[in-house]
Amino acid sequence: MRSYRAKYFDGETPSSVEVLVKINEAVLEISKDGRLLDTWPLKLLHRDPVHISVIVILCQGEPDARLEILEKDFLEEPQLKVKFKKEQPLQFKKSQVALWLSALVVAVGVVFLAVKPVTKMIARNISHAREKQMLGAITQLRPPTMCQLSVSQGIAFEKMLSKVYPLQEGDKDLGIEFHIIKNAQVNAFALPGAQIWILSGLLEKAQSPEEIVGVLAHEIEHVKQRHILESIVRSTLLTSLMAISVGDASAVLVVDPQTASQIFTLSFDREMEASADKGALSRLRQSKVSTQGIIDLFKRLDETGPASKIPEFISTHPAGKARIEMFEPYSIAADNKPILTSEEWKDLKRACH
Repeated sequence: MRSYRAKYFDGETPSSVEVLVKINEAVLEISKDGRLLDTWPLKLLHRDPVHISVIVILCQGEPDARLEILEKDFLEEPQLKVKFKKEQPLQFKKSQVALWLSALVVAVGVVFLAVKPVTKMIARNISHAREKQMLGAITQLRPPTMCQLSVSQGIAFEKMLSKVYPLQEGDKDLGIEFHIIKNAQVNAFALPGAQIWILSGLLEKAQSPEEIVGVLAHEIEHVKQRHILESIVRSTLLTSLMAISVGDASAVLVVDPQTASQIFTLSFDREMEASADKGALSRLRQSKVSTQGIIDLFKRLDETGPASKIPEFISTHPAGKARIEMFEPYSIAADNKPILTSEEWKDLKRACH
């Protein structure tokens, strides 16, 4: 019986020892300097598939031990030849690997192309009750400080809002709730559950009611077109494919703090923003409100400084030259009557003080 040189790792010490191994009937004997160290039953042996260039033998029941055989003809032993042939590590040609990688890239591309239509379909089928659940999780995660408007401030806000909502067919069915939130960020955003939050920072930064009306028209369109739900679904779609495959579309919206926190970091894609802009423009034109207000706000915020200092409203709603140009032809309104008097506007701007 021939002996073969090998390195033996016992799994208890980090170093290996030079040993001789030989097959003796149904066992593999491991010895050093004529002293038997261990015996491994042949039926429990298998070759480690991770190692291709070297022969590494493992034994079931000895999870931390291994043998690195130093002589390749060890595998020619009759008892091992048939056994290890079945376990031979897969060796791929470069052309095969390249082909598989190409197929993987194509598959990933198909998935991403399918995301947009799939998210639209799912968002349309999520119930308003599920939206309300999501809203509840959000408000628990970040309880908002809602500004308490005086009677005169409430009248001024409703007067301003009435220019763009409810205005079009189906608006009353949306049931949108509007809240002014005490927060220094210059922002406004739509939330699931048909809510729109206007942060006090935006109200303070705005220089005319027309600016706020333009922002409201834009956010109303995000609610109407269910963009916030599409964004949530898109961000969780890949991890929710199993739930979708069994027909539970609402399972995409897992109402927990982690999902709720995503709302404050989500951004709408260019297609959604363009669609909301078109809808907002339609509302402003229908109500004969000049678009100069929203144009002025975009330009002023866009000129506040470097990207790191650009207010939140611009970072999540990029203005861009093309976007402003879309509103400019309608900056001269047919109705030049101010939405609010100067006294009403000043009073409303003090809402969160």
